[in-house]
Parts: sequence; structure tokens; C-alpha cells
Amino acid sequence: MLAYLKNKTLWGWALIIALALFALLQRGMGMESAGYRVGEALAPYRAADPQVAVVGIGAADLRKYGPWPWPRSYLAKLVDDLSNDKVEVAALALDFSAPQNSQALDYLTQIKALAADPDENLQSLNAKIDEAHGALDTDSMLAAAVLRSGHVLLAAPGDAASTEAAPVAGSPSFALQIDASAAPAVELKAPLPLFAHAARGVGYLSEGQGMRALPLLVRSDGHTIASLALLTAAAQEDVDTNTIGIRSLGGVTLGSGTIATDRHLQVLLRGGAEATSVPQYSFDDVISGAVQPERLAGKAVLVGRTDGPAPAVLREARLVSGLLASDLVSTPFWAWAVRALLTLLVGLYLMYLMPRLSTVIGIAVSAFLAVVLLNCEYVPLLSQSLWLPLILPVMVLVAGHALLWTLNYLRERSGVSRTAMSEVNREYGLALQALSRFDQALARFRQCRPSPQLAENLMSLGQEHERGRRYSQALEVYYFLQQVSPDHPGLAERLEHLRQLESTPTLTRGSTAGTLSRALASGGLQKPMLGRYELVQELGRGAMGVVYLGKDAKIGRQVAIKTMALADEFQGATLKDAHDRFFREAETAGRL
Repeated sequence: MLAYLKNKTLWGWALIIALALFALLQRGMGMESAGYRVGEALAPYRAADPQVAVVGIGAADLRKYGPWPWPRSYLAKLVDDLSNDKVEVAALALDFSAPQNSQALDYLTQIKALAADPDENLQSLNAKIDEAHGALDTDSMLAAAVLRSGHVLLAAPGDAASTEAAPVAGSPSFALQIDASAAPAVELKAPLPLFAHAARGVGYLSEGQGMRALPLLVRSDGHTIASLALLTAAAQEDVDTNTIGIRSLGGVTLGSGTIATDRHLQVLLRGGAEATSVPQYSFDDVISGAVQPERLAGKAVLVGRTDGPAPAVLREARLVSGLLASDLVSTPFWAWAVRALLTLLVGLYLMYLMPRLSTVIGIAVSAFLAVVLLNCEYVPLLSQSLWLPLILPVMVLVAGHALLWTLNYLRERSGVSRTAMSEVNREYGLALQALSRFDQALARFRQCRPSPQLAENLMSLGQEHERGRRYSQALEVYYFLQQVSPDHPGLAERLEHLRQLESTPTLTRGSTAGTLSRALASGGLQKPMLGRYELVQELGRGAMGVVYLGKDAKIGRQVAIKTMALADEFQGATLKDAHDRFFREAETAGRL
């Protein structure tokens, strides 16, 4: 068990797999968001769709009309003015989930009930109470204005929920009758039924800030709710919301068109400059008549507060503009698998290839890979509106290269460099080869950095295997040599001869003799050895044996070598008898 804990290769694989899973599970999105913002900065300026405008409630409006929240009668007048300006759709990106002046209304209602006396002295009091009731009931005033307009959409503010709540019986009037199980779960603050029934529709408005994917559809209490931007774009294009549908693997259909999304039905805004390009008008200018009606006629107008940081109404206006102009960024469903795969490949590069490269070549290769990864992210983003989040593999590449270079530098400072360790392993491998411990020698050679000396040592080891007729081991050595020095002289011919030798069926009765004959016939290999004798050529063959011309490697004389595959011809007692007769024949030949 302790040996496994000390195994650096095992720990390396564990780290690589962990990083790949980290990438696949969409973790580390903070760095990816930063990378996306860089892409936004690189994107060319794109003007907003001319059909979109914003009526903002800014700091100047709050100073003039008082702190927020305002009486909803102000908003009722704005809705009437927008209707008179003949806007196509007005989307109120505000919170209408609670009644206004509820305490005062309850109090006045109680007074009215107590004062309901037929006494003539109370007539003026009742009239004043009726007047106050009507003035304070701003909810009814706004609801009436929304109903008169018929072009108003309301927001249901909310933010992402950690888990989707249990389904609630009875869907809200603004829920869509489609199953969007892949959409993100949210917690909504739905507008009061008084407003929801008067409006043309109600859509989700995200209260979150910062760069994030914006959903076109969400799930709340088990029901599917369209975003305010999607409803606004549908109303502007005069498309029935009943045509909203979902495509498999991501995508939302609207009428006859399709909006590309990720698998969670989310999109990204494209281009940071577009945030300020949506025409904006102040609340006071609109209700005072300072804005000419033709500036708003036929447009989708979004109303909301613009006095805080990253106003939600401006983000929603950008999203509406992107939907109308088909200019949004989507993340394809396969992007996360690509992110994980590239992270895995970068880890394998750092683990196996980079340690074999020199410092200069290693830096050049790592820099080239980083540039390729960044291009794979930004070229599709800028040209095809597809975002592949690949900052994680880039960071793994840069951090991994820096860490390995630092460790190597410290090792060299301590007196043991990579080059020195490689040379130690090479010398150790040669010593093991001299002791005929060929497998251990190859293992040592695998830990060496590529060099001409290593290539020659591998060729020598492969020839050693050839002489010993260990052709499969020779192939293994030559395959590794092919990685170290692909163009090494004679390597391609030896590989071809060995492959043919392994693939050719045995033509003789004895498999050993057949292998020897084929090896001799293959001119590109080392001559086989039988003991201390090197086989030169086949002289002849009989019914049970083959005679070869051999050479005594020690004294250089020529010899005749007769081979017999006794085990292929005899069994049991006859095998022993044949064995004895064979050695008597050899003894007689020796005397002669």
C-alpha cells in the first residue's frame, strides 16, 4: 500500500482525472466569466436593435418625485402616456408583488364603515373619505391603466434557487403549458393577481448582478415561466406565446424561429458596448411630454430603475435587443465535454511529454498550445456567437508548466538536473542490458530524455532481442525508439521485417525451425543465435530436421548445425530414445 502512495504516476493520473471532472461539472466558472469578459472587450461594437428603448427611473427622477417606492399612480400615468404614444409593448421591470398603501386603505375602510350613518352632518365626511380612498388606492389606478393599455407586460422578480421547490397545485395564469425540466429553478415574487390579470403577460426578471447566463425559461414551483425579455420580444414581433417550445439538447422555438441556447435554455449577452447603446429616456421627460411620441411609437419600451449599479432593466433591454436581432451567444451542450477532454489532454502533455523536452522547446510548445486553446475560445465567440469555456485548460497548462519548470530549476540548483538523471538512467539501463535483464533495461531507457545516444542504445537492445529470437520484445523496443527518433537509420526496415515475420504462418513442421528459416530469409534483421553460434544460412532439410551453416562467434570458424524439433515428432518413451540417438549422432560427428 505504501508503494502505491509513493507512486508519482498514480498521483499524476488522479490529479488529471480530478481536473477533468472539475471541468465537466462546470466548476471554476469565475475564471471562465473573466475570460468571457475579455471576449466581450474584443468584440466589435454592435448597435442595439432600433425597436428597443428604455424609460429609466434615475437619480434625478427620485430627487424630483421623492424616494422609492413611488405611489403607483405615477406609474399609471406613465402607462397611459406610453399607450398614447402608441408603443408596441411596455414592459414594467419593477416589483408588484405586494400591495401599496395597504395600512392606510385598511384604516380608511374602517372609518368609512363606522361613519356609514344616515345623519346629514356626516355627508361631507363620507364624501371626503370616498375621495381619500380613491386617491390612496393607487393599485387599482395602475391596474386600470394596465388594462386600458392592453400592451403592458409585468415582471416577476426573482433569483436562482438552490433546489426546485415541490410542485404547487394550480398553475399561475402566466405559466406556460410546456415541460422545461432543464431550465434553472428560481424563486419568484409574482405580481398581485390584480395586476397579473390586467397585464398582457408576466415574465421572470433576474435580480442577480454580474456576468451570467440569462435564462429564457425558468422553473418555479413546478411550473414553466417565460422570461420578461422573451415575452417582450414575442410581443414586439406579434408572436403568440403559445408557440414557445423547447428543442432537444438546447434551444427555444418562438413562432417559426429558433433561439440557440445551452442545455439549460440560457443565453449570453454579446458585446459590452451594447449596454449603453439602447436609447434611454428619463421618467420625467416622458410624463412631462419632453419626449416626442414618434420616438417611442411602435417600439418595445422597458421601464425600470437605473439609479443603481448594473440595472436589471438595462440588462433586460440588451437581451430583448439580442433576441430581436438574433445576436446572442450560446454555449453548445457539448462544450463542457470538450472542456474536460482538453483539460485531460493538457494534463497528459504536462505529465508525459513536457518532461522530455528541453527548456526552450518546452516553453515554445506550451506557448503554442496556450495560443491554440485561446483561439478555440475566442474565434467561435467572435465569429459564430458560440462560447467554448476553455480558460480552465489554459490555466492548467500555464500553472502546470510553471510548476514543473520551478521543480526542475530547484532540482538543478540542488545539483541533480534532469539531464544528469537521464544520463544516470541510461547508464543503468546499459548495465542491466549487459546482465541480460532486458525488460528492466528498457524500463530505465523509458525514463531518459531523447538523445542520439539513447537512440543507439535502443537499437542495440532491439538487435539483442533479434539475436535471441525474442521478436515481440524487439518490436516493443523499436516502437519506443520510433517515438524517440522516428527517422533513425534502418528503423523502418526492421519494423517492416519484424511485422512480416510475426504475420507469416509457419511453413515447416517444426515451429522453431520455421521461425529460424524466416528470420534468416529476412535480410534486414540480426542473424539468430543458437548458444554461441550465429546462424548464417539454411543448408538443407530432411524429414525431421534442418541443417544450417553457422559461425562460431568466439573463434570465427564455420560449423554445420543440425536442428530437430524432437517434441513435435515424438512423445513419451520414444521421445527419450530419439533424444539419446540424436546426441550419439552428435558425438560421432564430433569424433569425425
